[in-house]
Amino acid sequence: MNSKPVLITILLLTACTLRAQFNLFGTDDNANARRFLYTEEWSVQLRMNTNGLNIGYSKNQILRYYKTSYYRVELGYLRDPKEFRQNLRSQTVLQTITSINGYIYGKQNSLLVLRGSLGGIHYFGEKARRKGVAVGYHYEVGPSIGMLKPYYLEIKRIVEDGNSTRTFSEKYSDANADEFLDPNDIYGHSSFFKGITEMKFVPGIQGKIGAHFSWGPEDQFVRFIESGLMFDLFTQRMPIMVQDNYKPYFLNLYVSLQFGKRK
Repeated sequence: MNSKPVLITILLLTACTLRAQFNLFGTDDNANARRFLYTEEWSVQLRMNTNGLNIGYSKNQILRYYKTSYYRVELGYLRDPKEFRQNLRSQTVLQTITSINGYIYGKQNSLLVLRGSLGGIHYFGEKARRKGVAVGYHYEVGPSIGMLKPYYLEIKRIVEDGNSTRTFSEKYSDANADEFLDPNDIYGHSSFFKGITEMKFVPGIQGKIGAHFSWGPEDQFVRFIESGLMFDLFTQRMPIMVQDNYKPYFLNLYVSLQFGKRK
């Protein structure tokens, strides 16, 4: 019997089997001829940190089965740890006011941050993969722009006739400090967009380092979880709260969720 057709069939089946095993991480680590089904990733992220919230977009370049580089842009919100939102619903009943907004007492500015980063992800290799989870660490650093927006309150004042009051939308200043910090004179916060044209831009640098977990690292769809430590450092002290020791830096712990696609 001619064995050539049988050998050819076996070789073809073997080749197909090996072909099916090629993925993002390649085959054996000792083999130099690694192959990649995917070379790029993109993802959107939602990151929660101890004093803020961020949304972002990442574009990743898969360099090796264990190494990925990326750039990321994100917009976030940073708050002072001393911020506390006053809920005045009970006061509304007591003072028979038709409507009132909660507000953050003593807040002078809101701080938004636009960040741009270059970074990398390093996986610990095949030994770290368990049940389709790739484990590694990530790091990034880059410039940032802090955007200080004045925080406006609705301040109640007695009008000229002395028998009625009106509300005025005002930001903090030395002239109105007593009223701005007196809960009895505060009707609530103004619209978030009030003061948007008065933003002050402050340059800075920022970075992150932490653990990285990739679910289904061989799949077409990206599912990441990251957690770690992040910092923001600006070129000046950032006045968020009145009567506070302003500081130019912020340290936060964070956890982020990322979803996207590979190609």
